[in-house]
Amino acid sequence: MKSLLRGATAGTVATALMSALMLGARRLGITGQLPPEKITSKMLRSHGIRPDAGQQDAIATGLHFAFGAAAGAAFGVVARRVPVPSVPLGVAYGAAIW
Repeated sequence: MKSLLRGATAGTVATALMSALMLGARRLGITGQLPPEKITSKMLRSHGIRPDAGQQDAIATGLHFAFGAAAGAAFGVVARRVPVPSVPLGVAYGAAIW
């Protein structure tokens, strides 16, 4: 249980850092609509849901952090069984998800 919670916490922190990088890239004009926004928009529209921009941003943010926490929790459980230091393994895992 401890590794699950530590993983979820690490996943949430990693999601926050990645979100900051993505928002910075958008502000610099490097990227357009961000992947969490695209995925959320597609998912909502496929279910006939058309929220306003603020609602969609809030949903995308919540889903993005929920995914990060869940992915981190899964990593926390699996990583302790892999004979590689957890930080490099976590970086590789996060890069693979991205």
